[in-house]
Amino acid sequence: MPFAQIRTACLGFWLVEALALASVPDSVPGSASTGTTVRESIISARCRLDGHRDAVWSVAFSPDGHQALSGSYDQTLRLWDLTSGRTVRIFEGHTGAVLSLAFAPDGKSAASGSADGTVRLWEVATGKLVRTLARHAGAVNAVAFAPDGHSLLSGGADSIVRLWEIESGKEKHSFVGHQDWIWALAFSPDGKRALSGGADKTVRLWDLANGKEVRILGGHGQTVTSVAYSPDGKRALSGSADNSVRLWNLDNGQTLRQFNGHKGPVYSVAFSRKGRYALSASADSTMLLWDLSEDNNAPNAAAARRGVRYAVAQENQASTKPIRRFEGHGDAIYSAAFSPDGQTAISGSRDMTLRLWDVGDIEGELARMDGHSAEVDCVAFAPDGRRALTASHDKSARVWDEKGRQLHRFLGHSHPWVQTVVCLPDGKRALSGGYDNMLRLWNVDTAREIRSFTGHTAAVMSLAISADGRRALSGSLDKTLRLWDVETGKEIRKFEGHTDGVCKVALSANGRLALSGSVGPANGSAWAAGTDNTMRLWDVDTGKEIRRFVGHSGNIWGVAFAPNSRHVLSGSDDGTVRLWDLNSGAEVRRFNGHTGGVRSVAFSPDGRQIVTAGADRTIRLWDVESGKEVRRLEGHRDAVACAIFSPNGRTILSGSADRSARLWQVSSGDRPVTAMKAP
Repeated sequence: MPFAQIRTACLGFWLVEALALASVPDSVPGSASTGTTVRESIISARCRLDGHRDAVWSVAFSPDGHQALSGSYDQTLRLWDLTSGRTVRIFEGHTGAVLSLAFAPDGKSAASGSADGTVRLWEVATGKLVRTLARHAGAVNAVAFAPDGHSLLSGGADSIVRLWEIESGKEKHSFVGHQDWIWALAFSPDGKRALSGGADKTVRLWDLANGKEVRILGGHGQTVTSVAYSPDGKRALSGSADNSVRLWNLDNGQTLRQFNGHKGPVYSVAFSRKGRYALSASADSTMLLWDLSEDNNAPNAAAARRGVRYAVAQENQASTKPIRRFEGHGDAIYSAAFSPDGQTAISGSRDMTLRLWDVGDIEGELARMDGHSAEVDCVAFAPDGRRALTASHDKSARVWDEKGRQLHRFLGHSHPWVQTVVCLPDGKRALSGGYDNMLRLWNVDTAREIRSFTGHTAAVMSLAISADGRRALSGSLDKTLRLWDVETGKEIRKFEGHTDGVCKVALSANGRLALSGSVGPANGSAWAAGTDNTMRLWDVDTGKEIRRFVGHSGNIWGVAFAPNSRHVLSGSDDGTVRLWDLNSGAEVRRFNGHTGGVRSVAFSPDGRQIVTAGADRTIRLWDVESGKEVRRLEGHRDAVACAIFSPNGRTILSGSADRSARLWQVSSGDRPVTAMKAP
């Protein structure tokens, strides 16, 4: 199609945009002018990418997130380096506007669809044209790669969805059903089904194996311009020229939520990495971020899951507000996408630019933490739960407020590895221990060292404080536990028996019993397998061993007393968490799920749940009674060394080898409340 005819080909779509914008008042629902309070923040672009000579219709991140592709009405694709913001390569060959594009899952190739009626396959590294697929009778408005990279979908003005084999370039199937132009396509995560959206106002679900239409999702009042599959494949998003975004239940085809906030056609929608948020881009030159939780519309969502038809009530529409608004483009935004790590969004606009936006840690990921410069090995709460303490291999322990701001830093250990920290019951003092073989007592408010405790002949790995704050228990790689008088710093008693180092200790609520777990010798940055592999129970008053808990086949990194004092808990490098009967020493229950060593275990204050941290980078919550995993908290980018409940049980604090400490809300899945950051 000649370039002069491009705008004519899309004139109907642009007229919809113009009419929609003209019919909407200047104020946005929920803006200050309406007097309605909205939980929404305005975000400005981090970076602007210039180079195209006409509107940018499509954008996509590379699978590694380091690059992006854009397609434009200037008939070219551009590959961008997102670190420098520079154009890496220009792909030329189309004789019409580039209306759609997609990276292959391996990032080595890309596909583009154009107003010239062709689909073209490109080699990303060189910009070389690999193959041209020319079967569509009109503009190709949408392309999408299968998750395995072997197949490609395309759709456009001829109202036909076509499935192509990448290797041969042959058409495998065609899907007929839409009554007007197709504008959007998406593969299911398992590659077995596909979604399409069109000018006939419908979203259609297809079975790719037999080519049959599974379901029609109806409800939009204008052209469906964009569709997206949720990461779990159970839900879908659609954006429409009727200015709305809809969230669908794909099992029954019902609308779960309707999002109204844009004052122009919605051209692009995307799910966040874990599917808890949605991004939409519109002709009103804004992008909006939506929370997909069901809190604001639970009755309708529940009804949709049961397959009950309903009309979205006006009051429920009004309660669904965006949580962030991205402003900066000077004209309609035609395409938007999340980066693979979910931290960034990219957009392409009619103003001929692309823009990068900081989305933030909405799903728990923290790209970088300005605080500790080495792994965080231990975390602790102050008794009031409003302050947190962390210990790190950067020679420091730190104190943070409930908003994640650093208050103080304890400096004094002579070895960089500060291994453990705990706050005393008075909230005014803290103890730390590390590889200088010392315990040190600190004033929490001034960060001044009060006294040091000498006696251990190897690294101090763990600390526990009695309920009255008068005694401290320490575990060391010298294979001993030691009991100390906090006020004087004098050693009261030594506990001997382990044949490997002691890495974790705990005191019972009444202070009469102690637990310890052992680990093998350190081998550089790794730990060798031990021969002890036991958790041991001790009489604090006599220092005598009462019982051994035998069964683990690896180092024991976590031990804990249940609040009811009838059970104890252990976590091991063998990947298991075990609940034991305190009196008999028998194993009561085993918690399986971690795919790496378990580095930390802790009970909730009411004893009904436990939280575990693992080398598999996850934090997991378990139901004690059933032994079932009830929630998984993901976001740390390296092994999670520790995780504990707050005193009220409502939050969890974790520390990781990724150098971050994170605070999580127990009732909100894996969405962190705060990431600990230094000023």
